[in-house]
Amino acid sequence: MSKKNEMEIRRKADSVEAMLKADGVYRIPNDEPGFASSVASLLHRRFPNSDLKVQEPPRNFGGEYVFRSSSHLGTKVTEGE
Repeated sequence: MSKKNEMEIRRKADSVEAMLKADGVYRIPNDEPGFASSVASLLHRRFPNSDLKVQEPPRNFGGEYVFRSSSHLGTKVTEGE
């Protein structure tokens, strides 16, 4: 993988992480093979014990990846804390 691709994946993972912490859900169109799955892999490595779930589209092209974290990657304060 080229340095440019690695940087794009890291940058997108940072964006997805920020949106998950804020909203708990983020969608990425599946228009580049392997891009969204690479972002998902990186986030799973960053947050190995989180409740992060990634719903993959049924086909190679089209659809979207849906990233969800009900705990907002551990930043959501729940009652009693």
